[in-house]
Amino acid sequence: MSLFSITYQIHGTSKNTLISSDSLNDIIQDQSNIVFITDEMVMSHHSAFFSDKKNIVIPYGEKNKNLETLNILLEKFLNLKLGRGHRIVGVGGGMITDLTGFAASIYKRGVRFGFVPTTLTAMVDASIGGKNGINIGDVKNIVGTVSQPEFIHIQTQFLQSLPKSMWSDGFAEIIKHALIGNEVLCNDLLASRIEDYSSDEIRLEKLIFDNISQKVKLVERDPFDTGIRNSLNLGHTLGHALEKKLNLTHGQAVAIGMNFASWLSTKTSTLKYNEYEIILQLLSRYNLPLYQEFDLDAVFESLLNDKKKQDENIRFVLLENIGKSVIHNIDTTSLKSYISTWKNLQS
Repeated sequence: MSLFSITYQIHGTSKNTLISSDSLNDIIQDQSNIVFITDEMVMSHHSAFFSDKKNIVIPYGEKNKNLETLNILLEKFLNLKLGRGHRIVGVGGGMITDLTGFAASIYKRGVRFGFVPTTLTAMVDASIGGKNGINIGDVKNIVGTVSQPEFIHIQTQFLQSLPKSMWSDGFAEIIKHALIGNEVLCNDLLASRIEDYSSDEIRLEKLIFDNISQKVKLVERDPFDTGIRNSLNLGHTLGHALEKKLNLTHGQAVAIGMNFASWLSTKTSTLKYNEYEIILQLLSRYNLPLYQEFDLDAVFESLLNDKKKQDENIRFVLLENIGKSVIHNIDTTSLKSYISTWKNLQS
């Protein structure tokens, strides 16, 4: 069983550190002033973890990352008489870390919080970077804050309960990291499969840490997502619109979004077509979908609510080559035309 904790300070002089840890008690000396937030799925698989802790359990699933659940959490904080001296710890996947971070960052104008991610997606991506938020209707993460957790404690034992489909979801974000800035990782992924990582604790730990390190470096350079950090949105602009409309998992939707972004990169950037084919092979290798039929008008209407839209343009992440991303402003009319053309090629 691997245990380690990531601590980093985005504003200030602290460097990123990887701290060996025997237990969560090494990070949190006094648990009497801590409330743990999790969902029903995590609780059902890992009830022993919560046996001696003060817990709030919410329903499982992305559909619950909404205003209603946020209000429930805030009311529970009030009923528990939580004060500024308390800490709130989210234990779960990206839905839990997003929601916990948002609730903690607005309750009493901000209380301290940390994360114990339990999915591969949350470990390598969702818990990292300080973005917290909820969905409104079909629009992902449209309301939120940028507020950094005090710690992120990773315990790979949690991954043992994940179905293979959720491993694939995590690898969608790992592939994204490889495509935007880590050609060495891309080559390693092409030569491997999920089982090669899931069955090798040392290799898995290195994979997680390397992905965290890559994302933290981008976050440090651009904490509020105004420039270089945008590259982490590869596949997410179309992906977020597809996720809600088609009831896809986040990883499935991002994979389809990366297919489109890579294809578009062969048209409007410098990505070679043979590189595009390699990307498709990579996505398929990790059991991720390349396409699912959708209604263009409905999906594009949702896409227009994307946070990266400015006037009639959308900041869109493309690839110059495998391992190097570039951000283009694409006008919405052209973007819809590109999606239509790509869509017809997939059918």
